[in-house]
Amino acid sequence: MCSRASTRTPGRPGLRPRRRHGAATVLPASSPASDSPSDCGAVAGGEDERHERAQHSVMKRQRRRCKDHFYNPRDAVPSTRGVSTVTILRRAVDLVRHLTAVNEALLAEHCRQRARRDRLMRRLSLLNGETRQTGKNN
Repeated sequence: MCSRASTRTPGRPGLRPRRRHGAATVLPASSPASDSPSDCGAVAGGEDERHERAQHSVMKRQRRRCKDHFYNPRDAVPSTRGVSTVTILRRAVDLVRHLTAVNEALLAEHCRQRARRDRLMRRLSLLNGETRQTGKNN
């Protein structure tokens, strides 16, 4: 025997609330005669169809999100309007490689400049120390 919730929606006789995939829908209330074991098989078959539809909807949303995320590189990479997906991805990879090389060059230059600054600071401190000592001797 199938167990079904017999909760009815207040103020709406003959209708009961039913939650389906996160959204509430209102369906006609079941009659006592429909609780027979033969109806349980039909409900199970309907559940499979609903499950397949739900899976299909989930997959469709995932494909849509994937497609939406694809627009980010297309918009970020120059001159990729109206070209194929493969071309956009290849140009994006080339751009990432180029930007990585530029970043490494800038990091190396930063290290060189920092070392130069440190040398100049030591030299300045030596010069300041010499001027203090010569000022005391005079």
